[in-house]
Amino acid sequence: MAPGPSRGRELALAASLFVLALALRFVGLGHLTPHSPEPDAVYALQPGFLAAPTTNPEYASYPYLVGWLAASWPAGDDGVRAADDESTLVERLDRAAAPLVRVRWIVASFAALLAPATYWIARSFFGVGWSFVAGLFAASSLMHLNLSQQGRPHAALAATLALAVAFAIRARRSGAFRDWCFASAAAALALAILQSGIFAYAGLAAAFVLRERATRRDWAFWLATAALLGATLWTAYPFLRPDELAHWSRASSDKLQFGGHNLVFAKFDGLGLVVMLEGLWRHDPALLVAAAFGVFAAWRSLRRTRDDDARRAGRRDAAVLASATVAYALVFGLYHGTLDRFALPLVAGLAVLAAAGVRAVAGLVSARVAVQAALATCVLGLPCFAAAKLAWLRSRPDTLELAAEWIERELPADARLVLQPWFELPVATAHSALARDTDRRRAELRYFWARYERAFPARDGRELAVLPDGRASFWSDLASTLEPELESLGATHVVCFRAHEDPYKARTDALRGLVSASGSSLLVVRALPPGAEGFGSLQYESPTFLADVLRATRVGPEVEVFARARSTDTSGPDSSASSGAGSSASSGAGSSASSGAGSSAADRGR
Repeated sequence: MAPGPSRGRELALAASLFVLALALRFVGLGHLTPHSPEPDAVYALQPGFLAAPTTNPEYASYPYLVGWLAASWPAGDDGVRAADDESTLVERLDRAAAPLVRVRWIVASFAALLAPATYWIARSFFGVGWSFVAGLFAASSLMHLNLSQQGRPHAALAATLALAVAFAIRARRSGAFRDWCFASAAAALALAILQSGIFAYAGLAAAFVLRERATRRDWAFWLATAALLGATLWTAYPFLRPDELAHWSRASSDKLQFGGHNLVFAKFDGLGLVVMLEGLWRHDPALLVAAAFGVFAAWRSLRRTRDDDARRAGRRDAAVLASATVAYALVFGLYHGTLDRFALPLVAGLAVLAAAGVRAVAGLVSARVAVQAALATCVLGLPCFAAAKLAWLRSRPDTLELAAEWIERELPADARLVLQPWFELPVATAHSALARDTDRRRAELRYFWARYERAFPARDGRELAVLPDGRASFWSDLASTLEPELESLGATHVVCFRAHEDPYKARTDALRGLVSASGSSLLVVRALPPGAEGFGSLQYESPTFLADVLRATRVGPEVEVFARARSTDTSGPDSSASSGAGSSASSGAGSSASSGAGSSAADRGR
């Protein structure tokens, strides 16, 4: 490890990186809940799976460490006051969001460990300053921050995998039994968060093979590791127990099904690495470019003929890091079904390479420390600004909340609203409407607010209905079925949404076209400026995510409210009056609805 300041100062630097990463991830943590959470919020369902038997295939999707922690989280008065007729809409929304937000707190807390773990990995190769730069690259990774604020496991896995590598490198050098135990515990932690945490054990094995010296207690370490691994599998993977395994797994000649996941054998064509690199590029281009320079710098370093103990130790530490991360990249890079978020466990290694790249370029520019620090600051400027901007955006009322506030304030209480499927509005639904709407939002992973309303119907609510999602005949001939459906629902207004994440984009566009042709647009709330190129939303995923973050003033899908008949003038800060059929008015990207009477969804604290 490169020489540096005292251990106390090093711990202070690592702690400062953790606090910075934690602050970025905690701000805006409750965004888009409970009305439009991430599509696969399995962790929020796990406490329920633990409490009662289930046949839901998502039961066997993820290991159960986060589920156990969420189940142990103090629930407060969620269950006691949930059906209180005097509860405000804000209180009801907060209670419906509680299972999601608890999980997000847990995931974000684990995920923030990525920054200090990256710092300690980098200390094997650099001095304190450049190691701190590596930690900043990790803390400000937009892809990692984006996933850290969701109830998904991938950002937490990236952090715990990096932590296991950092401890493994330390144990390889020191040989201390305590460090080996820490490394084993970190590997078990990564495995308890997600199945791909198994790659932490590749790094652990490499560290053991490349250790500086053997000791008489090596057997005790592997015995402890085996015991901890067995305990992890038994507690975090209940679906792998012999009496349950056959129920959750199905194998055929073309694919393997396990819980909610499908592994299609034909997709092992090597294109997964392209998917991961594309995902990194649209989130963290500065990190990727700097890491490319770092690869060149590392190659030049390896070509040097001079060899000493420090250089040999550095190569061995690099082998430990590569054993975990490169092996992971090769396995997932072969699979075409890989998603871009699977690239997150590579962020720590890329951050170390990025620091090496900036260091190499800075060394060519000037030997002065101040000039090198200025260059590093410039390179980090874009990712740090984008990360802070995303956290700020998610701390503000989203487009769905602004639309709900406008509806509560401007539309009469007897207005009957029909919503396009796949999104929810944070407004209370009348009990009678819930009872009639048998097709309403069936997917457990997506519609937490609708399920809460069914369990605890409001005393007062609006007449809301949802167009049928699963009725194929309705969507196959929408031009002839839409108007009769709206008539049968007694619709006075139609609410349409537009977002890149919508898997039914063609349906959405067709629906908006028909509704706009027969009604007047009263309100448009956008995340991006009018006319901006892109997908018109800023939620959880986007092919232009970094660009969207830099341009947006809100998060959420584009929302448009139509009146089915000629309406009287209706105005608000996010809309302009519309009295002719087919006319429309758009809110600016930065416009917002004013606060309602103390119970609007937009008043909710973040």
